[in-house]
Amino acid sequence: MNIKKLFILFSIILFVHTIKAQINTGINGIIVLPVPENKTTVSEISCGAGGVYYLGYTLKERLDINFEYSYLFIYSTIIYQYRISSISSNLKFFLSKKSLRPFLNFGAGYYFKRFDQPFTDKDYKERSFGIKPSIGILSETNRYKNLFINSSISYIRTFNEYPIELFSFNLGFIYYFE
Repeated sequence: MNIKKLFILFSIILFVHTIKAQINTGINGIIVLPVPENKTTVSEISCGAGGVYYLGYTLKERLDINFEYSYLFIYSTIIYQYRISSISSNLKFFLSKKSLRPFLNFGAGYYFKRFDQPFTDKDYKERSFGIKPSIGILSETNRYKNLFINSSISYIRTFNEYPIELFSFNLGFIYYFE
């Protein structure tokens, strides 16, 4: 079993090296607001904030592929300890290679909703598939060579019995390793 894992890891490293991909990592702060037309989300969620952590690689300065984990703390007037976390992958296409790079992004993954149920000791947990298209701008910092400022606006939608629909505003940093 360990030989298979080592072979897969070696193959991935060799593939990334041969296509001259650049590995990157990043962290974002995120603020979310419910979509006004979705009555379920509006009744559950007032607003929220959290963090996004990701690791990915860039192909020829035009395409980023990354895997991300996000954790949101949701403010709700009726639900205590409301949390939404996600594990997803993203495909980011840059429209320019200049110092100010606008991009289009499409993400998909699993979203986990959890909160304490009122008047019981049980946690409510729900898992569902979701999408996250977004647009944004990646801009160079003048102080550090491989550090970029990432800002974007996203729409988050889950597909289940009670879907979550959120707008999110992201701001953070991406570091590209050489």
